[in-house]
Amino acid sequence: MFRYDYRINGRRETLSIGKYGGDGFTLSEAREKLNEARKLVSEGISPASEKRKFKNSIQNAERFEDFAIRYIAETDFAESTRDLRKATIAYGKKPLTRKERVDRVKKKDFFNKYSKDAQKVLEILLDKYMNKGITEVEDIKVLSLSEFSDFGKPSKIVSLFGGKEEYFTAIRKLELNLYYDIGVC
Repeated sequence: MFRYDYRINGRRETLSIGKYGGDGFTLSEAREKLNEARKLVSEGISPASEKRKFKNSIQNAERFEDFAIRYIAETDFAESTRDLRKATIAYGKKPLTRKERVDRVKKKDFFNKYSKDAQKVLEILLDKYMNKGITEVEDIKVLSLSEFSDFGKPSKIVSLFGGKEEYFTAIRKLELNLYYDIGVC
């Protein structure tokens, strides 16, 4: 065990620097810690007190999980986003990349319930999602982009799904399949 005995403010103190060996400090690391401690003593600061303060600050620090839950509760998210973030924290799952999410949706039979043209529209939307994010997909104005010109005007594209309401239902189901691990739809 590396220790440093010193006097500060007329009293003797000892700083435990750490253990020596494979799971502890090397001699050169212990010397560095010793030099840092000597500098503190020369400035009239007790290294042992500083070490105690640091340990207490770590023990009293907010856990990441607590911070994350508080952050989610206090931040203005859409309800679905808030639920997704809570699930990520609660279940400790590794977040998936957009590409991984898209690949997972493509493996499901999600597309089979739509016509061939509607499937192509959904595939273009998935590519948009993969490159730009979900807000790109949620906005109906996306149907005015050149990638969709082969299918006609946005009103015609929406009719491929059976109407505007059915189009938005398909988009919500697409989002559910992107963000939830189980085949909800």
